[in-house]
Formats: sequence, structure tokens, C-alpha cells
Amino acid sequence: MTNDHSPAAAAEACLARRYPPGQKGGTLIAEDVLTLEQHEKMLRTGGYRPQTGCPKCAGRLHIHDYRHRVLLADPASVISVVRFLCCSCGATWQVLPALVARHLWRSWHTVERAVETPQQAPTMANDSAPATREIPERTRRRWLTRLCASAALLVVTLSTAEMPVLAAVAGAVGLRGTRRNLVDTHTRICIVSVGQRLMQMAALVHRLAPGVRLM
Repeated sequence: MTNDHSPAAAAEACLARRYPPGQKGGTLIAEDVLTLEQHEKMLRTGGYRPQTGCPKCAGRLHIHDYRHRVLLADPASVISVVRFLCCSCGATWQVLPALVARHLWRSWHTVERAVETPQQAPTMANDSAPATREIPERTRRRWLTRLCASAALLVVTLSTAEMPVLAAVAGAVGLRGTRRNLVDTHTRICIVSVGQRLMQMAALVHRLAPGVRLM
């Protein structure tokens, strides 16, 4: 991929907002939970509890409560999300499965279907069309605009992760690339499956720079 094109438009401020250094608690993303079936199994078995304790102080965590998350235009219209409370510092952490698009009120499967190009659409699941039609056109245009925005912050984030494969992705996209360029390049280099293209990049970015969003 060449980087001799004009710089992409700046991303919205909400996409670049990191958690403040002193913040207690927030959202963790379970990057290996890609389907509703995996999510339900994790809830039944208590698998969402972070093994290393509180990310802030390493203190002991216990289940605080469960919250309902609405997933619009999705067969699973509502899912339960577990929240943990730290016994030491009082931080509250919610753990989202990777399949949930943070702040978008939908699953990443639904979002990906909505923003795919006509050339990519045939590779998606056969049952994708009904959900896609339920996405308001204004919402879809907003998502597409965000994908066309600058990926400079995300590229810098990946390049400083000290992982050769992520450095290769960042180098191929460059500071002038868009967020769609970044997703496409990550898909090609890391061989990401259809339906997981956006969710894997979004979870990776949030892990490396908590609070920062792909879309």
C-alpha cells in the first residue's frame, strides 16, 4: 500500500479520547469472545473475571452487578454484561465481549455488514441483508465517514506496541492512511476472518490506548 495520497480528514475528538491517568475503572474487552455463544458460556462459568485482579491496583475483584446492553438491528437484541468491583481501590470494571461495538449500540458483526463495499458484500454471511437494512442511512454514513478519517493516532499506537507484526501494519499504512486502510492492512497481514475485521482492530486499539476508539 502506498502512502503518497493526501492526508485523511481529522478524526472526531470522541474517537481519540483516552481514559484520564487517574481514572478508576472503565471498560475491559475480552478479545477472544467473538460470538454470542462464547459470551453466554463465559457468563455461566465466571470466565470474565480478570485473572490478574484489578487492572488499576491488582486487588481482588468480585462481581458487582450485571447490566443489560441493547444491540440494535441484531438477532441478540439484549445481552448481559458483568461488572466487577475492586475490594482494594473501589474501581468498577465492566467486561465487554469483543463482539460488542463499544458506544455504537450494536454488535461488530452488524456494523461490519453495514459498511462493507459492494465488492466485499458477497463474502459476508447470507443472513446479513435484513440487519443491514435496519441501519438508518444517516448512521451508516456516520460510520463510513469515521472509517475514512485519519488513522494517524492509531498508527502511532500500534507502532509503539513493540510487536513486529503491529509495527509492520503501522508502517504499511503510514500517518496519511485512513482507518479503513488500517483495518484492510491489518486484515491482510494478520489474516483476519470476515466478520472480525472491525472487532479485532477495535479491541486491539482499546487495549493499547484505553478509551481510544476505531469508530
